[in-house]
Amino acid sequence: MKDDQKKIIVLLGFIIGYILLGVLGVYEVGGILIFPLISLPLALYLIRNKEEIKKQFIYHGIIAIGIYAITGSIYNLLVYIVGICIPAYAISYFYKKRIPIPNVIMNVTLIMSIAFFAYFSFMKAVGIDYEAQFIALLDQLKEVPLANINEYITASNLGSTMSAADLELLQINFKTFINTMIDTLKNFYPSFVLLQVLIFTSISVILLNILLRKKDKHVPSLRQLLNFRISKFGVLLLFISMIGVDMSMSMGSASTIISLNLMFFLSTLLQIVGALALFAIIQRAPFGKGIKIIGYILVVILFSASPYLLMFFGCFDAIFNYRKVTIIV
Repeated sequence: MKDDQKKIIVLLGFIIGYILLGVLGVYEVGGILIFPLISLPLALYLIRNKEEIKKQFIYHGIIAIGIYAITGSIYNLLVYIVGICIPAYAISYFYKKRIPIPNVIMNVTLIMSIAFFAYFSFMKAVGIDYEAQFIALLDQLKEVPLANINEYITASNLGSTMSAADLELLQINFKTFINTMIDTLKNFYPSFVLLQVLIFTSISVILLNILLRKKDKHVPSLRQLLNFRISKFGVLLLFISMIGVDMSMSMGSASTIISLNLMFFLSTLLQIVGALALFAIIQRAPFGKGIKIIGYILVVILFSASPYLLMFFGCFDAIFNYRKVTIIV
């Protein structure tokens, strides 16, 4: 009886909690991509409790009615479904299947990316364009460095030995470089979304894993994050996207934009994998704790100073599997 009472209290707790988020205006926040973190209580409940589908529809219905009663917006219900229900059910499903953590992260990232892009497309159709907001933000950023170009040139003494004509040419080139860089970033909206989904999904799964392992040691260990590699197909896609960008005739063409986003996302992913692979090598090395800590710090510095070196290391790891890992994503 006590277990049933505890279960009911927990159920009522997260029902009331998700309704109260509507009072705080959370469902109206544009940063829907952080919602995997908010879905953790629901995911944890789904993993630890077996509920009939009918009961699940009932408490989701109660939450939906509560959110709509408080906010009066159907769009907030979509945020609840896309930002909380989908990641919670996806994470709980794959955890129940006992598949490795890296595969959980990548599978949930894929599902959530599809859900989010579908949501963004729907919102664009009804007049709320997130991509346009992203582009408008970048356009605003243009003005920040442009207003300070003269101050930078003066502070760095770049113009001290230049003629007025050369100084003006330097300013024009500086402005052109900044504008070109920001305009190029506008094409990376899809890959920025994918990376955000990957980051917040990873954080959510890691936190959930920590909570679950407190009571169930059979839950996969976080050490699996140091014992996986990217599939060779992922590396092949990266090389194809690089070739596509290099051979493109127009930076604004659809094929070039797809290649750019694919290249950016996969190269970043392989940089992360390369860093994790180095962490795993250092961890297994017969060195003292102090030397290992120095090694970890050097990898972090390398990630900041020369990320593409880590990318090639990640590619090498994927192709040759020199660490002999069995988890492949």
